[in-house]
Amino acid sequence: MQQARRKPMDSIHRDNGSGAKPYMSIDELSRVTPWTNQAIRSMIAKGLFECGFHFFYVGRRPVFKWTAVVAFIEAREAPRIRANDIESAPHYRDRKKRK
Repeated sequence: MQQARRKPMDSIHRDNGSGAKPYMSIDELSRVTPWTNQAIRSMIAKGLFECGFHFFYVGRRPVFKWTAVVAFIEAREAPRIRANDIESAPHYRDRKKRK
């Protein structure tokens, strides 16, 4: 009796041309980005990564969508504002001394 054949896992994790898999675990994401595992978990907790868009839960484990992570990185690389272009709040040490 012949068993039904399953697709090999390689077909699920195809290379998308960037050298990265389309879906990644926290460990895999930390290897291809400058973030540590803990930094990624903190970004989830702070809501920087949105569940359902940047990542999904498979059981209890978050699985990240690489294209959404790339979009997140590129959106954060917007032109920086120079410090002289914005008004800043006065620093504690710069306040006038009371007499």
